[in-house]
Amino acid sequence: MTEKEKQIVIIGAGIMGASIGYHLAKAGGKVTILEKGTPGQGATADSFAWINASRGKKPFHYYELNLAGVHAWKQLELELNGELQVIWGGSLEWSADGEAAAEINRESQNHQGWGYPLRQISADEFEQLEPNLKAAGFKTAIYTDIEGHVDPVLATQVLLNQAQQHNAKLYTGCEVTEIERSQDGPSLIKTSLGDIEADLIVIASGNHSPTVANMVGVSVPMQDSPGVLVHSKPQAALINRIVLSPHGHMKQKPDGRVVLGASFEGGSGTDHSLEAGEGLLHHASQSLPQLDDAAVEKVTLGWRVLPADGLPIIGFVKDAADVYLAVMHSGITLSPLVGNYAASEILEGIEIDQLKPYRLGRFE
Repeated sequence: MTEKEKQIVIIGAGIMGASIGYHLAKAGGKVTILEKGTPGQGATADSFAWINASRGKKPFHYYELNLAGVHAWKQLELELNGELQVIWGGSLEWSADGEAAAEINRESQNHQGWGYPLRQISADEFEQLEPNLKAAGFKTAIYTDIEGHVDPVLATQVLLNQAQQHNAKLYTGCEVTEIERSQDGPSLIKTSLGDIEADLIVIASGNHSPTVANMVGVSVPMQDSPGVLVHSKPQAALINRIVLSPHGHMKQKPDGRVVLGASFEGGSGTDHSLEAGEGLLHHASQSLPQLDDAAVEKVTLGWRVLPADGLPIIGFVKDAADVYLAVMHSGITLSPLVGNYAASEILEGIEIDQLKPYRLGRFE
């Protein structure tokens, strides 16, 4: 049996599972995707969905992976004729606090040394880029022009539709309850919709990955990482790019909704009450005054998919050669790249050098 004749079952239809499914199916793989709920409604839906290789991406090999992820989004956008609706405007970060500004400058210079296209800008250029922002007295402002953001649920739907056009099967409302692995034949995946055979299993189940991995005797170490995001009702056009302000990090979607968190990863803590959302929106209005009149549509609480050391887990499992893991933070930025790389590793039997630091075996 060739690799393209094997039955590949992907457990999870968030953006990572959708991307892997699309790339596998496009390359001729026999793909079935299982989702216990609605596609893209787990960690994917609660993501800020910032496509970047920003100053927080360290060490160097992780920065390089994310930079390749940014370029993979641009390639995928062209491949899918703009269906993904990525907004490319870069990001703008500033601080009026001397200590914070010094840290921003220090880390930005480090990324500049790695070749990342970010630069300090003047007050005049700041105002030209984002005329609605108020940043009197800032001590540094950093602009990066290659970054973007996306509606993660829409992107997931597009990738799943494309996968199905390449003959992938998608089952929703399909919860995996048990996996019986076989030494001389396909594994049997027991689900709420019945049994499914799999020659190869891809676990892309987000924060549920440890539970699914336990079913095949594999331990996936994770850490808790909650994030609160505030979503406004639609507004007139206010900002043109990712904004990283001292009063909150924000973006505006094509439908006019502003998405806001206390940091780019979302707010600290777990309070996602309407009152907490209104408080974050009011605080952010110090940087974007129009938000003071905006109404909160919803406040979401999500848990980022964050392995124990903060880096992705990608690849085959040493003691379970028919199991492939795709569990990671930076899932939005990395999804097109990892989808492509995973398809190559699974169908072509090659080992991608850039993925070597992210194997599960590093935790042994």
